[in-house]
Amino acid sequence: MPKNISKKGKNMTILEEKEALKKELLKAKSEGLRVFINKSPDYAYGLMTDGISMIYVDITNYPYGFTTSLEYVPNKATGSGCHTLDHGYYYKELNKGIFLEAVNAGKKRAFVYGAECYKSFEHYLKRHPDFYRFYREL
Repeated sequence: MPKNISKKGKNMTILEEKEALKKELLKAKSEGLRVFINKSPDYAYGLMTDGISMIYVDITNYPYGFTTSLEYVPNKATGSGCHTLDHGYYYKELNKGIFLEAVNAGKKRAFVYGAECYKSFEHYLKRHPDFYRFYREL
């Protein structure tokens, strides 16, 4: 089990969630990742990438934690991604180490599911041509 996780949740306003998410995404950016936050005023989620793998981040349970999912090529049998931690567990923060841990755990699950991982962020963008309509890069 990863060291940097928590098990509970607390309600926050969307504005508080977005600010907390932005702060954590900027930490990951300072360590060399590209990071994105959604544009919608009604939700707080983001995406981190190293140019090869994409980790979706949901802040629903902040300040106790973030849920992460590895994004992979969608299909009817496997969906479009998988959680990287077991249900009820959350990362306390975001950084490059957490990103790499989430990618590793997600790829193991994707392999079990028979899912096809994206080859690059460009490959992901080809499958999601409207990405920049919903996200902005930090």
